[in-house]
Formats: sequence, C-alpha cells, structure tokens
Amino acid sequence: MKSLKRSSSSNQLNSIKTLKKAISNNNSWAMIKYADIILNGEGVSANPREAARYYKKASDMDNIIAMIKYANMQESGNGVPVNKDEAKNYYRKAIDKGDLQSLVLLASISNDQLALYNYKLFIDKFQKDTNESWSNIPVIGGSCP
Repeated sequence: MKSLKRSSSSNQLNSIKTLKKAISNNNSWAMIKYADIILNGEGVSANPREAARYYKKASDMDNIIAMIKYANMQESGNGVPVNKDEAKNYYRKAIDKGDLQSLVLLASISNDQLALYNYKLFIDKFQKDTNESWSNIPVIGGSCP
C-alpha cells in the first residue's frame, strides 16, 4: 500500500512539474489545471489565494474558463477578499468573449432582471432558429430562466 501511495504522490509531483513548465511558457490551460489542483489541495496543500492568482493570470490571457473561475472566487471571497464589482467585470469579459452562461452569472450577482430577460430573449431566438430545446442548453449554476 505504501508503494501505491508513493507512486501516486510521485505521479502528482510529475504532473505539477509538467504543468509548471507549461505555465512558464504562458499556457493558460496549464495555469487553470494547476490552479484547480492547488485550490482543491490535490496532493498538495490547498492554497486558494495562489489559485486565484493563476486564474487571474489565465483570465488576463483571454481564457474564458479562467475568467469564470476567477469571477466566482471574487464573488465568494474564496482566496481573495469578496469583490462583487471585480466579479462582474470578469463575467462581462467572459460575455464579451462569447460565453453566454456568464450572462446568467452576471445577472444573478447583479440581481438584474433585465439581463435575465435579455438572456431569455436570446434563448428564445436560438430555439426558433435551431429548433433546440431548453434542456440542450447548458447553464452553469442552475437552469435557464
């Protein structure tokens, strides 16, 4: 059993080493994966503040997934002080890059019924144009309005 744990730990360290090399080459996906590992403490000590730093760096490289994760941390205060205005800014950046799920997140944090209404109008048009159903449209953190 000890050798299995040691092997697993060794594999995790090798993965982290590989990710850090990719990070040094400004790979935003490696930054996200590394941030996920240190946020959740997968084989390392959890460090939400450091995870937020990597999500922000990847966000600033126009990675939509990182924008959403960083905004979530800003909204909840996980690893950073709660900053709803900053969270809104990063949700807006993700929307500007084409992420419609962030529109719902932005409307939710803003308690903005107009934004939710506009999102519903967009989905209605999408359904009409493509004959897709509501159930085929993924939404982070809930269902479509």
